[in-house]
Amino acid sequence: MASQNLDIVSNTLSVSENEPQEYSETNETNESSQSLTKRRNVGGKKQGDIWLYFNQGSSLGRGHYKASCKYCPVSWERGRPDDMRLHLARQCLNVPDEVKYFWRDIIAEEKTTVRKKIKHNQSEITIHFPKIEPLPEARVESLNKAILKAWIMCNFSFETIENPFIIDLFQLAIPGYELPSRDMLSGHFLDQEVLRIDKRIDNDLEKEKFLTLCM
Repeated sequence: MASQNLDIVSNTLSVSENEPQEYSETNETNESSQSLTKRRNVGGKKQGDIWLYFNQGSSLGRGHYKASCKYCPVSWERGRPDDMRLHLARQCLNVPDEVKYFWRDIIAEEKTTVRKKIKHNQSEITIHFPKIEPLPEARVESLNKAILKAWIMCNFSFETIENPFIIDLFQLAIPGYELPSRDMLSGHFLDQEVLRIDKRIDNDLEKEKFLTLCM
């Protein structure tokens, strides 16, 4: 999946820069699909909305549950909302289009955020940097997208984002900016970019009056 996402983003950047067989009760699936417009008009999704599209399995404690998709046989030993949303937006082959596009748009329009990285045993080369105020959120968003595109188009390994020399370089060049981790760059950020591209392609196709597809 990661390699497919890389191909999609790389190809796009180089150019431009049936009803499912449900695996649960039909009534629950229909209700979840019909409520999309209503939720969109009342300020977006709620935390528990994702469970309308998944069967909640046995409890694992601390609010965590096993999960299985209502549209296909995919299941998780622990249902994580980010994984479940991405499944509906991109991976499930049986999900209705309205559900797919609803979650695709939510993920694509979310702002990229950087989670605190776990300390590694790798030694740091930066001795001291004065305390600097974080950059504005819009600036961080722009930098995150630019870094993702640069890493993909230059075919850099995602591991290099955590190289101490790269971290040192960015601290000197852009004080106040915290680099995303390798997992965030190759995971959440890449998934978001792929969904943005999917959305842009769909919007462009909808505007076309005359379209010919050649095989």
